Amino acid sequence: MKLPGVLTRKTLLLPAILLIVVTAAGCGSEAGQSAAQSTPVAPSPTFQVIKVTVPPDISSTPGDSPEEKTEAVSKGGLRQFPEILKQSEGLTIGPVISSWQSYLDNGVVAFDDEEWSLCSGGRGNAVGEIFSGNIVWTLGPPTPGLNSNEIFLQAWEVTRDVGHRYVLSFRDGQPVLIPFDRDAPPGERLSDREDEVQAFEVYELLFCTNTR
Repeated sequence: MKLPGVLTRKTLLLPAILLIVVTAAGCGSEAGQSAAQSTPVAPSPTFQVIKVTVPPDISSTPGDSPEEKTEAVSKGGLRQFPEILKQSEGLTIGPVISSWQSYLDNGVVAFDDEEWSLCSGGRGNAVGEIFSGNIVWTLGPPTPGLNSNEIFLQAWEVTRDVGHRYVLSFRDGQPVLIPFDRDAPPGERLSDREDEVQAFEVYELLFCTNTR
């Protein structure tokens, strides 16, 4: 006969067992979490490719200078001389000036060891004994003593302040430069010496080295 309020051995044993199981489970869970936290995790490597652009190595040879680079040959194909300028009479000044201008603009006047790059806008660059370095140039109308197809070419070298004046003409089947001395007597201003009458050719100008 069981009395109310009296605990038997079996009644106490069941809660005790349940308490032990719950405590063990809790301890096991905490132990697992501690183990997981204390175990170091090896980082997985991450690779990133970085492209670096390195400027090319430009080696300069002794003697290189900006002045030498401006003297590079910049002439292309040979230009054809205008047919209208082959006539020495009966031409008016307008077509003569425009024809010479078109023939010389952005062209390279070449003869002997001279090369005059005549850029548009009156700028230019010359290589030779007469002119060397940056030049400025212009055309002038003919005087009454010249043929109708002749015109003046004036050029100045900027560095040495050297200037020359020529008459552009067409003689013996080729364009020529004739030195003109404005300070000489009227009949002697235009040279008639064969060694001073210089035949020349005009080539296409590939690039203008006078950027001023």
